[in-house]
Amino acid sequence: MARTSAHPGAEGGTPSATPPPERSFEEALAELESRVARLERGDLQLEEALQLYEQGVALIRECQSRLDAADARILALTASGDAIPLAGNPDDES
Repeated sequence: MARTSAHPGAEGGTPSATPPPERSFEEALAELESRVARLERGDLQLEEALQLYEQGVALIRECQSRLDAADARILALTASGDAIPLAGNPDDES
C-alpha cells in the first residue's frame, strides 16, 4: 500500500491538521458529506475506513470553526447596532 503523502499532517493525516485557507465552508461540508457516504456504504477495508473517519473529524472541526467565526461576526454586528433586521423577524412585530 503506497501512501500519497509523506507526512501525517497532510490532507486528512491527523485531525489537528491545519485546514487549507482557500477552501470554503461549502466545499468542506461537501467533502465531509462525500466521506460519510463512502463510510455508510460499508464496503471499505478497516484502514481506509479509519482514514476516512479521521478526515471526517478534521472536516467537522473545520466546519464548526467556520460556523463559530460566522456566529461571532453576527454577534459583533448585532451588539454594535450595525445589523439590519431581516424581513419577517419575530422581534420586528409591532
